[in-house]
Amino acid sequence: MYPGFDNPDYIIERIEAGAVYGAFFGDNTADDTINTLAGIIGIHEEGSIGMLYVKPQYRHQKLATALETYAFNRALENGWIPYGQIIAGNEASMRLQESMGLHFSKSPVYWMTKNNA
Repeated sequence: MYPGFDNPDYIIERIEAGAVYGAFFGDNTADDTINTLAGIIGIHEEGSIGMLYVKPQYRHQKLATALETYAFNRALENGWIPYGQIIAGNEASMRLQESMGLHFSKSPVYWMTKNNA
């Protein structure tokens, strides 16, 4: 569900750590309610808020804002300063952050990763 990310073990680890949150929609088409996962957000192991994804059929309903607000509040409850990092060119995420009144760094932040090959 998190496109462009090729490490499912990391996502599983974050879920098991209780650091991934979902938004669900109920479908009362029968006697049973079916809850459908509409989107996710998580807190990365270093503390940044990310992994935000909303399925296309649930977009433009303020779900991304609700998920991000929830993750911010979770961070604040833990005494952390909520922050996120956006990959260059992710215009949808930039617009979301701007609409929420968030502040941006004055210069780019570069990520370094280690390949354990």
